[in-house]
Amino acid sequence: MARVMRGSAIVLVGYGASQFLRLLSNLILTRLLFPEAFGLMALVAMVEMGLTLFTDMGIAPSIAQSKRGDDPKFLDTAYSLKVIRGFVLWIIACILAYPASLFFDAPQLAYFLPISVFSMVITGFVTTRVQTAIRHLKFGKVTLVELGAQITSLVFMVSLAWYTESVLALVLGNLVNALALLFL
Repeated sequence: MARVMRGSAIVLVGYGASQFLRLLSNLILTRLLFPEAFGLMALVAMVEMGLTLFTDMGIAPSIAQSKRGDDPKFLDTAYSLKVIRGFVLWIIACILAYPASLFFDAPQLAYFLPISVFSMVITGFVTTRVQTAIRHLKFGKVTLVELGAQITSLVFMVSLAWYTESVLALVLGNLVNALALLFL
């Protein structure tokens, strides 16, 4: 029971820290970028989230709940499915990018959507050890990795936004977050 309470406390603190970093990021970036940048990123995020939710196969919950959650063959299959899903979603995003840019009358969407959704390819390569750690209630490591990735992408986005004053900072920040999750 103490392990569950400690895990819950870690998740709660991690969630609070994540929300604080998100607020800090938004406050800084709204000063550095023009308002239209956030509208464009909202469109990118909407399409990306739609693809994510539409194709969610429940890999993470399966690893956490299955009796075979520690079986290497099961984990290898889950990993393979994550990688394949990432590539398929990126290809779909590439196909949808130009029509979406016409529909929303946002020409930059044709370029930014494939770049941003490429983060799904990268996160597809994130090891299943994250889900295994969650399965064994080792939330501390997972929380530190997620916060580390968020801080890395925050520093990158703010630096690039300050230097370029371009929405590209937000798009590439998404990729940096995915890369940080992969390598941390």
